[in-house]
Amino acid sequence: MITALLTHEWRRTRSMVGAATGIALLVVAAAALLVAPGWPGLSLLGVLLGAAALCGYVPVLQVLLAVDYWRSSYGRIGYFTQTLPIRGGTIFAAKFLHMNLVVFAGLIVTVLLVPLYWWGLASGGFVDLGLIAVLRELWATVSGALSPLLLLAAVAVFLALMVTGQAMYVFSASIGSETPINRLGFGGPVVVYIVLYGVSQVLTFAAFLVIPVGIGMTGDGLGLMRFDVLAEMTAGASSGDVMPLAFLPPLLLIGVACAWRTVRSWNRKVALV
Repeated sequence: MITALLTHEWRRTRSMVGAATGIALLVVAAAALLVAPGWPGLSLLGVLLGAAALCGYVPVLQVLLAVDYWRSSYGRIGYFTQTLPIRGGTIFAAKFLHMNLVVFAGLIVTVLLVPLYWWGLASGGFVDLGLIAVLRELWATVSGALSPLLLLAAVAVFLALMVTGQAMYVFSASIGSETPINRLGFGGPVVVYIVLYGVSQVLTFAAFLVIPVGIGMTGDGLGLMRFDVLAEMTAGASSGDVMPLAFLPPLLLIGVACAWRTVRSWNRKVALV
């Protein structure tokens, strides 16, 4: 059943995903061509345009998928979705899995677009080293500071945060479609997301006070270090050699809570707008 639902999700969204990917490719290619000749004004424009496309592709994809989730679940075509003889939680699981698979694929596409952008930077004289040399130096630095287990953990945490962001989107769309807030139409999910974002910021700041721990260089590798956010704020400067870790627990817990509450919303058959 999940496979059939995933196939349906992909067929419905592939045009949208393909269009977004095509636009990203065209923008990065155009940016590389602007940078390559080394013309002063156009080169800078190309650098900014390419960086914006690479950094913005996945976030834009997330927003597009979130809007499609709302439309296909609670909009006009949501009437068909909500009347399927399938448990609501199962439908949501397929939708949520599809969204995250597309986002993860978007991360891969972003990586594949980097060489094109780098070619423009190298041709325009903005970088001295080739991409392969830079990757080798980066890998040497990372592997020297992180053990394979820590590196794997860092990748897992990064992907978990991506899933958390998507969970916040679907939570907002679903809770914003429950009565009585669904009377606002698309404004309901927007209001819920704003409130949820504010709550996440408050919880994250509280976590900095409760968990004054960060990660930084200790000797020849990375290790846990004290990170006092109040001392940092009082000093008016940030310790660039220490990355705080307190934001991880509240954000990951928020992601789990959002996913659980969204499943509950689906199983209760929320109202359609």
